[in-house]
Amino acid sequence: MNYEDTKTGGAPGLESDHRFGLKLAELSRLWRQALDARLRPLGLSQARWAALIHLSAYPDGLTQGRLALRVGIRDSTLVPQLDALARDGLIERRDSPEDRRAKTVRLTPAALPLLEEIDRVGRELRQELTQDIDPQHLDVCLHVFNAIRNRLEGLNGDRDNGRNA
Repeated sequence: MNYEDTKTGGAPGLESDHRFGLKLAELSRLWRQALDARLRPLGLSQARWAALIHLSAYPDGLTQGRLALRVGIRDSTLVPQLDALARDGLIERRDSPEDRRAKTVRLTPAALPLLEEIDRVGRELRQELTQDIDPQHLDVCLHVFNAIRNRLEGLNGDRDNGRNA
């Protein structure tokens, strides 16, 4: 890849940092759409596969509210998705030990084969999309993403940024 390619992308007259933000948002949206299209034959919507992936990182579960934050949708939008996952036997809801009003959502063992398939499909997509990109360039991108994430966490006061259960 030629770094000159990055100078010509985006709307004319925009500063590089503005184009960077626009391109990052566009890339995120397109990547999710591609993964969503590949996971749809498994009966998974974006909200469902995202919920399963996030729950897999928290064996003790997450409250519905925290899970909604991580998935990036409103709690009321997530509830019907969780209802469907529960009907399919992939998750269970339990009373939260910290808050009687809250429910903790956890994966069931039945979700493990589906998570393996999600991982396989995601790995294939990542390999397809990055196959001709120099690994050093990917490392630079990760460095930039991490630096920006750290600054955003600082701006947000580290409020439930996806790391805290």
